[in-house]
Amino acid sequence: MPQVVIDAEKMSLDEIMATLRLTPYKPAAGRPASFRGREEANNVRMWLTSKRVNRKT
Repeated sequence: MPQVVIDAEKMSLDEIMATLRLTPYKPAAGRPASFRGREEANNVRMWLTSKRVNRKT
């Protein structure tokens, strides 16, 4: 499986989201894959937002 590197410093949020959509993942048991993808995207968005906020202080 190819290694995907996401560099939050250099990439825009749109680029990161596009990269994530191309990344294969196994959906959790009992959940549709689309839900899992949405959840992952939200987690990453939250994480990036927190990093950006922390960087300014």
